[in-house]
Amino acid sequence: MALALSRSSWADPVLITTGQHGDVVPETHSCFGLWPDMGLTVRRGNGSVAELTAGLLSRLDSPLYANVL
Repeated sequence: MALALSRSSWADPVLITTGQHGDVVPETHSCFGLWPDMGLTVRRGNGSVAELTAGLLSRLDSPLYANVL
């Protein structure tokens, strides 16, 4: 999806990583020639998926507005 959108004339995709899954994600990105535009470091710990999602969304607010406005 990110590659297809980057080839379009109407979209400017932003690839964001969450810091999860250690070395697996960077290896996968490099296989497809994808490089993150930004990374969020949120550790889940023993919290729920809802808590993880809330933490990620709160960290996305400023970077996304900076790119849009």
